[in-house]
Amino acid sequence: HSRGHRALMQAAAAWPENAELASELAKQKAYAAAVPAADDIELESDMEGLCLDPNCEALASFDVPLQARDAALAQAQFGDARLIVQTRQAVLSADECADAVRLTEEYAAAHGGWSSSRHVSYSTVDLPLHTLDALLPWFNEAMRERLLPLVSSAPGFRRLLSRHGGASALRVHDAFVVKYDVTGDAGQ
Repeated sequence: HSRGHRALMQAAAAWPENAELASELAKQKAYAAAVPAADDIELESDMEGLCLDPNCEALASFDVPLQARDAALAQAQFGDARLIVQTRQAVLSADECADAVRLTEEYAAAHGGWSSSRHVSYSTVDLPLHTLDALLPWFNEAMRERLLPLVSSAPGFRRLLSRHGGASALRVHDAFVVKYDVTGDAGQ
């Protein structure tokens, strides 16, 4: 990620008129506050305090199913890390989720609706989280304080992170609030 970020910074400086580069750079800057400091996360920490339920179950992690063309690249980047992480307990409260939905719906109503450009083949619409000024600080704090520490303590991630400088190597590349239509009507 660091090499990619440096390349993006250099490209954006060389071509400041490029709207796509400027947009990507703005997105990365928006999520920078979600990154924990190098010494904020102990890789060997237990899960206490990361889940809302004091009886939080141990994490499970799973392999990412890859297309053959992606397997070699993933192996080179991630080794044998299991990159899907699941916990049985809530990490975000029901109230936090309800607030996120409300704030996103308010934004959509005030800014021309939801986007379907990412999911044209699926019955979902979304809004990029970095555009939601009312929600971004909460998201960045939740990532920094709960979600990234949770992921960094999952089986498989510890070895990967130890090879890449620790938990502070985790980054948010993209985040969005997704609205799913159970009737299956794509773009609604």
